[in-house]
Amino acid sequence: MLFGGYGKSSFLHRFKNKFERDNPREIVFWYRIWKNKGSNAIIENFFEELKHQLKPYSGEIADDINNYVESILSLSHSEIQKIASVGKAIISDKETLENHFQGINHSIAKIDRQIIILLDDLDRLEDSEIMNTLKLIRTLSDFNNIIFIAGYDRQYITETIDASKSNYLDKIFNVEINLLPFDSELIVSELEIEVNKIFVDQLGINDNNNFNEAFKNLFKDLTLKGEDISLDDMFKENAGQNCQSNYVLKYQDFLLTYRDVKRFINEFKFNFSFLSNQADVIPQEYILLKLLTYKFRELNNLLFANLDYYLKRDNKDLGNDGIISFGSDYRSNIYIYNSESQKKLRDKLKNIDDDHFNIINAVMCRLFGEKSINFYQSNQNCISKIYYTDLYLRNNILSGNISLSDFQKAFKENQLFQLVQSISFNADKININTANEIKQFIYNVSIDSKKRFLDVIKTINFVFNSSNIYDQLKVLSLLNESYVEYYGYYDQTFIEDLQEVINIPSIGFLDSLFRDMNLDIKRKNSKLDYKSNNINKYDTSNLREKDIEQLMLGKLKFLLEKNVDPELIIQFYYTDVAAIVGDKKIIRSIDFNLLIQNDIHHRFPKYFHSTLFESITKRISDSNGEFFGYEPMFHLAQIFSNQKTVKELIKFPSDIKIFNQYYIEGWHNLLEYLEGIKKQKNYKKEIDDSKLDFSIEFLKQFIKNDYKPLSKNQYDEIWNNLPF
Repeated sequence: MLFGGYGKSSFLHRFKNKFERDNPREIVFWYRIWKNKGSNAIIENFFEELKHQLKPYSGEIADDINNYVESILSLSHSEIQKIASVGKAIISDKETLENHFQGINHSIAKIDRQIIILLDDLDRLEDSEIMNTLKLIRTLSDFNNIIFIAGYDRQYITETIDASKSNYLDKIFNVEINLLPFDSELIVSELEIEVNKIFVDQLGINDNNNFNEAFKNLFKDLTLKGEDISLDDMFKENAGQNCQSNYVLKYQDFLLTYRDVKRFINEFKFNFSFLSNQADVIPQEYILLKLLTYKFRELNNLLFANLDYYLKRDNKDLGNDGIISFGSDYRSNIYIYNSESQKKLRDKLKNIDDDHFNIINAVMCRLFGEKSINFYQSNQNCISKIYYTDLYLRNNILSGNISLSDFQKAFKENQLFQLVQSISFNADKININTANEIKQFIYNVSIDSKKRFLDVIKTINFVFNSSNIYDQLKVLSLLNESYVEYYGYYDQTFIEDLQEVINIPSIGFLDSLFRDMNLDIKRKNSKLDYKSNNINKYDTSNLREKDIEQLMLGKLKFLLEKNVDPELIIQFYYTDVAAIVGDKKIIRSIDFNLLIQNDIHHRFPKYFHSTLFESITKRISDSNGEFFGYEPMFHLAQIFSNQKTVKELIKFPSDIKIFNQYYIEGWHNLLEYLEGIKKQKNYKKEIDDSKLDFSIEFLKQFIKNDYKPLSKNQYDEIWNNLPF
């Protein structure tokens, strides 16, 4: 017997349940065809299941079946295929096979029970598998009292097998019943049954977060936090830039069969389990989104992975719910799906038919269509709030490290920095995807207190590992607004708080920002020819030149007090700019030079073995020497320069005579210092005499060469004449 059409699996399940209830003596069982690959697997697994089902009713049938299968599998592959082609006649040609076949028949007759075998999912098989399965089972198991009932999509089967064999089904099955489309309302009933199983409270009445109720009323008028919003009210008479949809959504748009209901519920339960705080989402919106991505799986990559392209960013309800992004140019707290979005999405989904696009469009209008300010005020965690969008889309998973709910909780409690530090004490070790997620989170929150500002800015300084102009301007906007809002133009308190933020034993984002801001100021002060795109980028800042210099100097003093590794101090030293002189040479400040020079005096061996002295302690490679020249690095002369000359140079940056004096004095002071070190005995065990000798001789020859790079021969001669 054959069943084809809609709801085959559901019908077979219901048939099995009812038949067993009405006929408790009879034997009914499933055989899952699609789990087998190849003729041998089909034979072995089918008879193993038959043996298992009949063994309780017959003590001898197990041996008969084992012997029968063994005899079949002892045949060659071609003989087994011949059985499939010729049919039962070949069994009679082989005496042993015939004896075992009759033995099974005799045992089944003694059982005296009707045996019904249910075959489902024929339409999961490929063409050759379909034919082999039907032929082998029909030929090898044509026993008494056995009836096969199969469910499959006839159109698929007939289109898959050879056209010449399309009438084979009529020969192998005695009866065919076509199942007509079932009442689609049964889908909703089945869904409610499944929902009731998973969303109940301890009393078995309902779930605490109203997901049960949300499923039941998803396509009726919505009641959200005291405000009644119906689909008609939300989308009727939309004009201009608003999205357009008159489509009335229903569950049957997404779930067509009972199998769909089961699969969707299983997927929903899995996704739902990742919501650490279910109250973070509006149940109706979360359910509708999951229905959409269940039905149209490609939307995850085509649409939701690139929302900023399809949706407009806008702001609503500023200053009320705190879910806004900071910065006058970046106050975007909601996504809006408008008519332009529709056009872009329709173009992207041009291979989707109009009926399906109407469903997608209706969902997008409902989730992201522009709504009243009152709606956003009453529904602070709706999906269109940028702050919450990822929570809906990603089921609260953030790069496997931390959840968005954790961020939201920490932000509200002013413990965002503490939370971020818990991921890694070293910002460089934070996964880049996690760092980007943290950045986006920060860009979409509102700073509503001084304490929260300091928590966020500490997080920014720790996590942001790049210094691109986009991030810099966003952070600068935050600094400006917080300065006005929470400090009332009291400069020094603001500077003191920033100082505390940047005083960490690493180079943070704010260090890079202040470096670039300071460099921008010094470029403008120099009056030199800089292209417009290289200056004036930070003119909106409330921080003045002296503020930035104070912050940077304070950071250097902090690093020196902590006795951090010289490499870090050198790295920070390079961020300082006191002036740009001559042909765009950067001059470090007097204070920076004196502090570094003093630390070198105290920790000379550590500095001598660092990259600061590398140009005079390690041999310059020929490739670098020929390209850059065989000369010491300029920063060494700067650190040991005379204060008085530096002051004069900053005052008269274009005076070449003063610059040359500054340059010459620095090299002579360095040489004098190293020669003094050589005479001391306290460093003998910590430094290599040969390196110190080479450094001194290199500086002498450089000075003798009128402070110009040595030739390769001159440089090699120094190495050759030294006693090592």
